Amino acid sequence: MLLFNRRAFLKASVFSSAAISLDPQLFADDGQLAPSTKPQKIMIVGAGIAGLVAAFELMRSGHEVTVLEARMRPGGRIYTLRDSFADDLYAEAGAVDLGEGYPLLLRYVRELNLPLDEVPVAPKRVFFVQGRRYVVLAGQEPDWPYQLRTEERKLGQAGLWRKYVAPAITRIGDPSGSGWPSSSALQYDQTTFRDFLLKEGVSQEAVELFRFTLNGDDYDHLSALQSLLWEDFLTRNTTPMVLRGGNDQLPKAFARRLGERIHYGAAVTKIEQDCSG
Repeated sequence: MLLFNRRAFLKASVFSSAAISLDPQLFADDGQLAPSTKPQKIMIVGAGIAGLVAAFELMRSGHEVTVLEARMRPGGRIYTLRDSFADDLYAEAGAVDLGEGYPLLLRYVRELNLPLDEVPVAPKRVFFVQGRRYVVLAGQEPDWPYQLRTEERKLGQAGLWRKYVAPAITRIGDPSGSGWPSSSALQYDQTTFRDFLLKEGVSQEAVELFRFTLNGDDYDHLSALQSLLWEDFLTRNTTPMVLRGGNDQLPKAFARRLGERIHYGAAVTKIEQDCSG
């Protein structure tokens, strides 16, 4: 069992998609788990991407792995819809894309020989605000139906983001550096992202513009530091990419390697411990 304090949790959470924080002695020079001298029987609950990666690496290390998955498919939230469409069309209901900020994921994509395609830039953007649908050209913004101050309306969503969020991301420092988070970074951990914006002078109405982002629904209850970490991570993904044929190609590739080690329709309802184990 690994116990994390708040500092370790913040650092591990933002890098969870990029690296696995375990004892370096467990790994060989190529970054994979070193061959085990004492193979163990290991049961993994869930064939989501975390369970699949864990099972894959433990299997390669020589352990006897069993994966229990309640659904009849692997992948968890990486879910590609196919049955409702004709002509080999599909839609992503889970993970949408990936980018340069996912080095661990990209390593597995290359290792499993899965082709990637860049996501084409959409010529238009759609916003749904206060019950009304706005369609604008890429790079433009709608006439926001909020009571914004003159400067806020002039800056727009993108300008407000550059003024208030970009400098804050710089101030929190490099999460991969030793000694992170610094005391200045931890100050953002004492408030929510919404309250940080209000303290910086953003109006209540303009705060609503910041919610039109991937993590916007979390700004009222997550720490500002956590939100800024994720925004920093997202800015590193400058080239959105998808797996050719659907993003479920990745969990399916893992599942093929694991074979009969995965048991589908096997919901775990209880775990017990007695004097024997």
